[in-house]
Amino acid sequence: MPFPNSPHNRFRSTETQAEQNLFMFMAKPTPFQQTGFAEKWTAFEADCPYASATDATASALTEQVAVSDTLMLRAASDDDAPAIRALFALTQKEFGFDYDFNERESDLMEIELHYGGKDAYMGVLWDIENDTLAGTVALRRPDYDHTTLEPDPDCVELCRVYAYPEYRGKGLGRKLVTMMIEKARQMGYGRMVLESHSSLVDALRLYKRLGFCEIPPYTPDDPDYSDYAAELRL
Repeated sequence: MPFPNSPHNRFRSTETQAEQNLFMFMAKPTPFQQTGFAEKWTAFEADCPYASATDATASALTEQVAVSDTLMLRAASDDDAPAIRALFALTQKEFGFDYDFNERESDLMEIELHYGGKDAYMGVLWDIENDTLAGTVALRRPDYDHTTLEPDPDCVELCRVYAYPEYRGKGLGRKLVTMMIEKARQMGYGRMVLESHSSLVDALRLYKRLGFCEIPPYTPDDPDYSDYAAELRL
């Protein structure tokens, strides 16, 4: 496990294990090490206060939004793509899933092409104190509706929710998902869907607490990658 001796592990947990696992609900895993990352944490001390997700309105997500004293959420660009792919690869290995940047994960090769339009969004959670990527979250139009198998302009998919292990366990996942729900509403969507895997039991339980209801998987051709799906009426 990377960074086992990070000072971040000394933080006091204030949430359930399910909430700690929220960032990994989409996890589909490759190896990566961020040089000097653990050393950067020596300046980051415990009990950092976190702002409520409601403090950051969805309309402001085109700009930098403070998620905590040291973490900002901003729109991702192509310049962020290498760091995003590195984070994605690390989480895939951690949870034992495969990936393919030339096929299924090709959106991570060209961020602005896939997430730069008015119908989609990708945010990077940036550690401004250590000038490094902490996590990601995204919204995009699914290819088709799970019931009609036709494109649904009213539906948006929550996806690409990841964080480095050192940033998990302080409610950031819940805050980011709440922010994405509000953003999706302001973008005009009426329904949000997500895909995950049944092995992530605690995370699935958390989605239910957030109001998501289980639906049939909308990519059933790949159950080893995602065998669970849920939706939330906005």
